[in-house]
Amino acid sequence: MQQTQSIPHPPVLNIEVCPVSSPSSTGPGVKPRMRWTPELHESFVEAVNKLGGSERATPKGVLKLMNVEGLTIYHVKSHLQKYRTARYKPELSEGKYYYSHLVTLLI
Repeated sequence: MQQTQSIPHPPVLNIEVCPVSSPSSTGPGVKPRMRWTPELHESFVEAVNKLGGSERATPKGVLKLMNVEGLTIYHVKSHLQKYRTARYKPELSEGKYYYSHLVTLLI
């Protein structure tokens, strides 16, 4: 008999949904903007690192590892793209200041 290993799941995090008012966001079917809290971002970074870094991580893999109710692949795709861009800014790649500043601006 083959023994199966159970993979420990991270604690389930909740996402914050922020209403965004703009002239173009009126009408039916408009979804509120999701807010990346520091805890949610930390879970994202842990998932990216487990998958081998930002260049090897895929949105689907990150989403699966994060295991956050309400988080969609579109949220993760966008955040991963911004994360990759922020990490490879040559003039500002010195440390985490630039990315943490970017996250603050997005929140």
